[in-house]
Amino acid sequence: MQYGTVTGRLLAAVADSVVDADFNPDEVPLSGRVVFTPSATALKVVAAGATILPVPIKCDLDSEGYLTLNGKRGVNLIATDTTETNPTGFTYRVSFESLTYAGTPVSYGSFSIAVPAGQTIDLAVVAPVATANGAAIIRGEPGAVTDVTIGEVQTVDATADADAFLTGDETVKQLNLVLPRGPKGDQGADGSTALPAVPTSPGSRAQLITYGHSFLAEQGLTDESQYWARRLAKSLGLTYPTSDGGPANDLKRASGGTTIGDSLGRVAGGIGTAPWVPGTKALVVLQALINSARQNGATAIDITSAINSARGIMALVNASEIVQDTDARIVKSATTWQVGTGFFAGGTAQYSSTVGSYFEYVVPADRDVFIATVCRGAGTAGAVVNITDQTAGTTLVTGLDLSASSIANASIYVWRTPASARGHTVRFTKTGGTSLYIDAVLPVSPNPPPVLWMKEPYLANYAASTQFPNGSDAALDAFNAIVDQMSAEFPNLIVADPNQAGYWDKANDVLSDQVHPNEQGHYHLARAAHDAVRAWQARKALALI
Repeated sequence: MQYGTVTGRLLAAVADSVVDADFNPDEVPLSGRVVFTPSATALKVVAAGATILPVPIKCDLDSEGYLTLNGKRGVNLIATDTTETNPTGFTYRVSFESLTYAGTPVSYGSFSIAVPAGQTIDLAVVAPVATANGAAIIRGEPGAVTDVTIGEVQTVDATADADAFLTGDETVKQLNLVLPRGPKGDQGADGSTALPAVPTSPGSRAQLITYGHSFLAEQGLTDESQYWARRLAKSLGLTYPTSDGGPANDLKRASGGTTIGDSLGRVAGGIGTAPWVPGTKALVVLQALINSARQNGATAIDITSAINSARGIMALVNASEIVQDTDARIVKSATTWQVGTGFFAGGTAQYSSTVGSYFEYVVPADRDVFIATVCRGAGTAGAVVNITDQTAGTTLVTGLDLSASSIANASIYVWRTPASARGHTVRFTKTGGTSLYIDAVLPVSPNPPPVLWMKEPYLANYAASTQFPNGSDAALDAFNAIVDQMSAEFPNLIVADPNQAGYWDKANDVLSDQVHPNEQGHYHLARAAHDAVRAWQARKALALI
């Protein structure tokens, strides 16, 4: 039998990102299948006296967009001009299934090709030229570039796109993000002052949920549409129910004057607010460090406390469920346990003051868990704990001292089990210090929601606030570094940095109080957030994160 070979590569041309130095559109590999269906329903092999019934052959696109079969690039097909079959001169219909760029469907029409015996056919050469306006498929010539590049989709249902972006395996869904209009007299990225809003469609939509301080709690502007989180929600086609004091407020998750510890309390529902519910369809937006940075400056205890609170926030938002201390899956020693006030989701927290007391949990085989206990403030003794893998018979941590880890009297400390402990029983044992607490276990979700964390912008006059007078650019740098640390621990965290060149202007982006952003400042924060999302999408699509 005679055969011919078909090769090809499919790319998506998308908006330029910050991952390279140029300003040209990026070419990103597509994923999906290419299907070859012969036009002949039966092929009679003359010499063998047999009949072949051809069936469609499905090929995958690899991580670089190349056509592959069984892990090898290219596919061999029965030649369409072979004289060994009857009929001869048939064709193959080339069609495409589930073509996507970062989860975004891309359309490419089918066409027919001939596959001559002994020849290699490149789809870039034989693909037909589009005759209509719009994103065309370019037909290459022999010796020219052989990649097929598919234009970026021009029409997007922002609501459907945003929902897919925020759920399931399609966390990196590509969006056509367009910021709402900029402040009066302030130009947008395209030079305009009135950027069009993304169209939306009716029905249930994902939310943009904010946690943090006054920049998210909507203080200082007369035009509510100018606040940066509202702008971002509008550009993504998301509902926005969480402004503090605004007409759409129903949760009050962001509040003026809050520190990172306060924000943890709001996420956990420990201070009378509605807690985060695992599985919520939302983009979580955080901006929660500026008051912590200006409270005492970047002291060691303040930094340590902020890191613990930040990790607690991320652990809860990344959890598939909250396993409370009363759950039978958390096994406790036969010592005396008392019931105290819980932190996560308003539950209880059980504690024991007996040396040798322990609690243990069987870690799922397919994921890690965060174990939430209680740490103590500076000058206050906490429990000293050994953490062991009971299944493997190994010690994971010796002498974990939960003292002096918070600027508050007590706070949550979460510890992530290592991958080596999956499927094993992990035990916390009190070896000294004060009471050992178990508050909750937080299994890590396989599909956590995306989280955007806005770093804190520099101020020109940190002494302008009498409540938080101890800030500086250096202090903000120290606290903003915590966001980078969380990003290294949680791949679903998107970092927005307004202090990079071209965004925040500390001399001109604040109100007369010299602290809160004015309309131009909120616009620059919104643009930093918008650009961070696009850059994160590109890195995810290119498998750089």
